[in-house]
Amino acid sequence: MRRTGGTAIGAWGLGIGLGLLVSGCDNPCQSLCVNLADYGDECGAPWTDGDIDACVDDQSNPSADDARTCRDYGTPERLRREWTCDDVTLYRDVGASAE
Repeated sequence: MRRTGGTAIGAWGLGIGLGLLVSGCDNPCQSLCVNLADYGDECGAPWTDGDIDACVDDQSNPSADDARTCRDYGTPERLRREWTCDDVTLYRDVGASAE
C-alpha cells in the first residue's frame, strides 16, 4: 500500500509542535502575555524579554475561570478593541514593579 501526503502532514505536525515549544506558552493566559507584548510594540511601549518572561511565569497556572477569560479576551483583535496603549503599558509596569 502506498501512502500519500504523509510527508506534508508530518511536516505540518512538526511545525506546530516546534511553534508551541519555541513560544513557551502552555495556556491561553501565557499566550495573552505574548499578545500584550506585541501590542505594546505597536503602541511604542515595547516589552523586554524579562517583562514577557515574568508575565509568562506569573500566568503558569491560571484557574479555569482565568484561563477561560484569557481565551475569550486575549486574541490580538479583542485586545485592540478592549485595551488602550496606556492599559498595556500600565499592565507591563505594574507587573514589573511586583517583582
